[in-house]
Amino acid sequence: MKLGISGIDEVLKRLNREIQKIEGRSERGLIKSVIPVMAQSKIETPIDTSNLIGSQYGPNTRADAIDRTSKGVVVEIGFTGVYAPYVHEMVGANFTGPRKTAISPARRLGGKPTAKAKFLEDPLKANEKQILNTIRAEANFE
Repeated sequence: MKLGISGIDEVLKRLNREIQKIEGRSERGLIKSVIPVMAQSKIETPIDTSNLIGSQYGPNTRADAIDRTSKGVVVEIGFTGVYAPYVHEMVGANFTGPRKTAISPARRLGGKPTAKAKFLEDPLKANEKQILNTIRAEANFE
């Protein structure tokens, strides 16, 4: 089964176009720009046993998140939980209400009020301007 995430192609195209215009962009700017995305993503990640939220990775927690390639610097963030893409795409699921079959006693009583599907895509879209401004600001200081 192949699972893909759609809807962020345009955002990524615009981000890539703007990044290419910035001379001397820095790794520091790229890293700093995704930290708020990761923080917001943690707030929106559904929790049952905390495995999913614990599988979040990115440049502020993993040294090999920066990959130097022939195309420049790539900063990667995401979730390593094998079920992360499925939960991410569960639009319409009730992540905020109680679930009687949950492992966690707290989850049986009620869900996390801020939990929702698209817990990585939405923060990325919401922070598009902040990401570009952070990269620009850091590139100007070098």
